[in-house]
Amino acid sequence: MADIISFPGHKWYHCDPSCSGCMICDGGLGACVTCGGFEGSLAKDCPQVRCEMIVHDEVHAGRIDYDRRRGWYRKERIDVREG
Repeated sequence: MADIISFPGHKWYHCDPSCSGCMICDGGLGACVTCGGFEGSLAKDCPQVRCEMIVHDEVHAGRIDYDRRRGWYRKERIDVREG
């Protein structure tokens, strides 16, 4: 059984029926119409506002995240270098 990842509050974009093929309808790319994030740049919870690209870049890099209870926060960095 595959793991299911939940992204609370995100409202998924759905293509227009006249779409002739794109990464969303053909490739299954997830995009939130509210915050503007795509898959790897989606925060844990949707902040319910449109975010600037730098915010999505920081989420994607793992430096920040958003939780509806905590708001925006910096994530702790974990050093996993070997030997």
